[in-house]
Amino acid sequence: VRASELRRDIASTLVVGYCPFIGNFHEAEMLTQFSLENPEISVRRRALNAPELVRAMLSGTVNVIFLPIMHGPGVDYTKYGELPISDFIVEELFQLNTLTLGIPDGHPLAQCERITRDLFPLLHSETFLFSCAQQNTPLSDRQRNQIYQLLGFEGEMKVRFADYSEPTIALKLVESGTCLLPQACAVPRRIGAVNFIPVENDTIRTSLYYIQRRNISCPALKKLQKCVHEFVGKYN
Repeated sequence: VRASELRRDIASTLVVGYCPFIGNFHEAEMLTQFSLENPEISVRRRALNAPELVRAMLSGTVNVIFLPIMHGPGVDYTKYGELPISDFIVEELFQLNTLTLGIPDGHPLAQCERITRDLFPLLHSETFLFSCAQQNTPLSDRQRNQIYQLLGFEGEMKVRFADYSEPTIALKLVESGTCLLPQACAVPRRIGAVNFIPVENDTIRTSLYYIQRRNISCPALKKLQKCVHEFVGKYN
């Protein structure tokens, strides 16, 4: 019933799913631009982790998802989870080859331009902060393992979880000096008293995908897809 209601409302309302991060993959900028150009169309945003985004797309409770995928050695999942490619439009929008660490003022590495490999051992006693939306899922376990391997851990990596949909909470935890904040998306160089420092790496690559069903076409979806293409074209 919910999916059929969504299809009836699609002419004036779009439901768009995305993953919450402290940074972003330009989803907010694209959706803001779309709303400015199409004030007659309402956009409802749903913050979900990656597996939930795939399930929402399959169930028809969202019209579009922006799905980020972190690639790397040993990753044994397909890019689009359970989504049959023949039924969906799947487009790679952006690709980032960076990992940053949010580090508070006063930390020995806070003023570094780049965290190089010789500095990695200084991170092994730190606690790393991850999204609670990614807690205890196979995908997030693999992503944490990629960071573990990149930084050369041999013992346990201490982790903590916070709600990224409330970024102030996560940033306050970092500012207090209790943890560091890894982000594989676009972040400012500084937010409050947190400095985001690039980490030297040649293994972590993150892509953002735009996904919608092939068999559902309407003016609102066509306008969104056009807006996304124009935004990506200007950015790239």
